[in-house]
Amino acid sequence: TWWMGESCRALVAVMNSPLQERFRWRHTLMLPKVRRTLDWLVAGADSVQAQLQAAQDAPALLAQARCFLLADGMFHEEVFGRAGQRAIQSALAMQAADGTFRSPTPGAESQSASVWALQSVVEYFPSPSLERALQTAAKALAAQVGDGGKVAGVRDLAAARRVALTLTMFAAYSGDATMAKVAERASLASSAVPKTLRRQPPPLPLKK
Repeated sequence: TWWMGESCRALVAVMNSPLQERFRWRHTLMLPKVRRTLDWLVAGADSVQAQLQAAQDAPALLAQARCFLLADGMFHEEVFGRAGQRAIQSALAMQAADGTFRSPTPGAESQSASVWALQSVVEYFPSPSLERALQTAAKALAAQVGDGGKVAGVRDLAAARRVALTLTMFAAYSGDATMAKVAERASLASSAVPKTLRRQPPPLPLKK
């Protein structure tokens, strides 16, 4: 559902942009394939949601909610809407007062995935309750970025960049200047090239 949700988000964004006419034919060709994949996913949505609830996996539930709610917006099928609503209600029930979402692997990376998926839903289906959930979740994520831009508990450079991108997207969406500064610090820190990856000088030629 994560990849399908990303695909739906991209299709919706393109078809609501100045690129609409340029991509209309490609969009038309893709829709039947997208629909078949969504039909297959929604057929097993209930059992997957039950497993995710048992695992307390809010990020995965939010990814599922994004997938099906955006699918409902594209195809106007009630079955997608119902699956998406169930998933997002289950995920929001797993959000703590400080904004963090429960996850089998708690930390900045899973919180970033939650914020990323939830923002996709809020952008197209805004509501006061979802806006508050997104705001508090983003603040909880930003709190894990230190003064130097390093993300707490994240050693992988790619994961740190995903956190920085999530904060950047939220700052652009919300217009929050403070969040934009945090996102900038995280971006600069995650774009630094580790010493092991820096170009080394060429070896000296061997003397004959």
